[in-house]
Amino acid sequence: MRVLALGGGVIGTTTAYFLAQDGHEVEVIERRDDVGQETSFANGGIIHISLVEPWNEPGIALKLFKWIGREDSPALLRPSAIPGMLSWGLHFLRNSARARHERHTMVNRRLALYSGRMLRELRAETGLR
Repeated sequence: MRVLALGGGVIGTTTAYFLAQDGHEVEVIERRDDVGQETSFANGGIIHISLVEPWNEPGIALKLFKWIGREDSPALLRPSAIPGMLSWGLHFLRNSARARHERHTMVNRRLALYSGRMLRELRAETGLR
């Protein structure tokens, strides 16, 4: 199968690599002069497998309410943005229930451990540093 990967950052190049390993014909298109210059640039390209807890921890609703409009808050929430975020925000808050938060933390943990294993394998196969 012919596949087109849009973007030469961490996700685009690793996706292209694994698709090619699976026998696909892959072409990567990058709009910048070099790869890894947008979302993957600087700390955006860090693979950080130790922080698995979702941001919507139990009790986040009260914190968000206190942070509304505060430019120095850890999660900037401008009042003018709230109407456009209503549906997403309700889902975010619903998922802050303790049982859901714990389940999502464990799912994230499994994904993080898998990602770490895959990165080690990729580095061993390619010599990537």
